[in-house]
Amino acid sequence: MKRISSWNSSKLLTTSSFFFIIPGFYSYYKYHLIYSPLLLLSTSLISANYWRNALDDWRRKLDLYFSKISFCYFIYSTFLYVPKQTIIIFGLPNIYGIGYCFYKSHEYHKKQNKMWKYYHLGFHSFMTAQLFITMTYMGKHYIRQLKNN
Repeated sequence: MKRISSWNSSKLLTTSSFFFIIPGFYSYYKYHLIYSPLLLLSTSLISANYWRNALDDWRRKLDLYFSKISFCYFIYSTFLYVPKQTIIIFGLPNIYGIGYCFYKSHEYHKKQNKMWKYYHLGFHSFMTAQLFITMTYMGKHYIRQLKNN
């Protein structure tokens, strides 16, 4: 199996994979959400499991598929729960940052430039910032639903 990254490079990404747990714990603790935090926990564990030994194997495929499913779910949730003004002010710059960092990470990795890992760390960081926004509005929506019933 082809090695995608050495441990020296991927240990940073193994750690940053756990960033996604933070907004999950926050939304569970503050708003008592369950499913979305479990999705974030699963995403973090799958991602960290891949990056701990970054080989082109089934763990990589699982990470690639699961992260895309999770990404689509949270983008959908952002447009469903987050007010348009907040999306324009914070969401669009975050999405730009996510896309830019992901693209640059891929570009630098292909060139075997060690900066790729810092762009991927930026990708994880922008995602985490956006998840805090999305999970906050999902939680507020859930609390309103409970009060109306």
